[in-house]
Amino acid sequence: MKIKLLSATILSTTLLLTACGGNEGKNDAQTEQKQKEVTIDTLIKSFDDKGLSVKDVKKMSHEDFGPAPMKSKEAKQFVVEKDMNARLFYYDNENDLKEMKKYYDQLGKESAMLFSHTYAKGKFLIQANGSIDEKVFKKYTDVMDKEIK
Repeated sequence: MKIKLLSATILSTTLLLTACGGNEGKNDAQTEQKQKEVTIDTLIKSFDDKGLSVKDVKKMSHEDFGPAPMKSKEAKQFVVEKDMNARLFYYDNENDLKEMKKYYDQLGKESAMLFSHTYAKGKFLIQANGSIDEKVFKKYTDVMDKEIK
């Protein structure tokens, strides 16, 4: 009788500990996923961490978009060098992202004065002043490639 009671107690304790311990792994995985979530702010921080200029970061207003389509969920701009800016956009919709990239690329084809660098990765688009050196712009796209899966 004592053996059955002892066995039942050990089995119950083991089941209880196993059930309670299983949640920790799930919570850790969920926390890790949230930590890896890429946002405009985490990308800008990654640019800064790599020593790239992100001076005077500001949320873009409708005036900042000018005649460009204003379909991004979020957009921020920052100074890369002197008076040359970059804009970082986040889209929920891939078609809107493609439309915006096409808009900036087409402007550059129509007039050299309106040329700008563009690069899309995941749900993000970066557009930068065309006077910024290609090698400098590539440093930003390299960070995006590492951060966005």
